Amino acid sequence: MVQSATKQLAAFTFGLLCSWCLVHVLMYEYDTSSSKVDVAIHSDNVASKETEESLSVSKEVHVDLSNPAVQKIVEHHRQAFAAASQSSARVYLVVLIKSSPVSRIARDTLRTSWFIRDTNTFRSIPNRLIYQFFLIGDAEDKATNDLLQKEQAEYEDIIRVPFKETYSLLAAKVLFGLGHVASHHAFKFVLVANDDVVVNWQKLLPWLAAGPHQKLYAGSRVTGRIVSRDASARFYVPPGVYEPREYPPMVNGYGYVMSADVMYAFLAQAEQQAMVGEDDAMMGILASHCKLDVTHVAEFLAADNCHVKFPMLLAGLNHHDIKAKHKKGLQREAVCI
Repeated sequence: MVQSATKQLAAFTFGLLCSWCLVHVLMYEYDTSSSKVDVAIHSDNVASKETEESLSVSKEVHVDLSNPAVQKIVEHHRQAFAAASQSSARVYLVVLIKSSPVSRIARDTLRTSWFIRDTNTFRSIPNRLIYQFFLIGDAEDKATNDLLQKEQAEYEDIIRVPFKETYSLLAAKVLFGLGHVASHHAFKFVLVANDDVVVNWQKLLPWLAAGPHQKLYAGSRVTGRIVSRDASARFYVPPGVYEPREYPPMVNGYGYVMSADVMYAFLAQAEQQAMVGEDDAMMGILASHCKLDVTHVAEFLAADNCHVKFPMLLAGLNHHDIKAKHKKGLQREAVCI
């Protein structure tokens, strides 16, 4: 009975997190002025006690349940993930791949290369159940959305984000995906990456197992990124949204890992922040507010700067290169250099 109640709470918490994310999107796109209904969730319902003690997080999360669109999304996800929350399996790592509605070739390439289909692949590292999902927003046309629906029915590895696919909402898209992860409360890590990457499991999993298992926000460290004030730029940020000239330290958005406690802390803290478009910049802002250091991982690399033989994660590849690099890694041939 207690286990059932816990799973119901996890699903309900995710619904609230989804609604918060959608509120930000609606405010960002339409400047909605609808009245707010505040729903308080104590932090021990959103994050673990370890998170509350170790990271600076907000004590309450406020979401707008008065908006009909929000209510529809909350109800949809309560139903969609009710079955998933019944699983007793302990998830070790959840992989969230940022993809666009029209990037079917990229998704199929990952499915047939480094995506894990056999949960017993890594017998030397026991209990490493890995879930992999694509994060995809709405397409401009009905035909593409219909194709996405068929693809989801076939593979069951797509999280449909309930707003338009656009660069200006990339951070909102990732936070929505993390809200999905929050509904699976028994897990340790989340990997967020682009759909042009190769992951070397034989290096990444032992690195994760070695620790730390908490306070981990890791990837290729970036410092000194200037906030774009060019209104024609892809990731334009008005001064009223984010005042500083420079973003705090972050990890590059092509691939980053966080432990579960950090993910919950970011979700709690994000409600207090204005939304910027870039997900890596947004995570850097959240890390700064949570007083969390960025862990640099030298082996998370872009393809144009691949200076080690066997990187953990390599980004910026086309689908032919993804297959070739993955094959080389399996055969223990040098992937780079």
